[in-house]
Amino acid sequence: IGSGRTYKDVTCANLATGSMILATLQGSGGSGVAVAYCARLSSTKFRIVLTKAAARNVYVAWFVLS
Repeated sequence: IGSGRTYKDVTCANLATGSMILATLQGSGGSGVAVAYCARLSSTKFRIVLTKAAARNVYVAWFVLS
């Protein structure tokens, strides 16, 4: 997730309605920055939302349980 951003939309094939999406930061995005939640946007896209804007670029690891 880029510096200054509060979310990232991710494309993922065949995302079922009841899917559970788990995400975790792979480094520090700055003080107080954490994954707040993930939300399914469509059958092919979900959003990872941070608690506040990232102070620096930060990678996120994620996986989906259907």
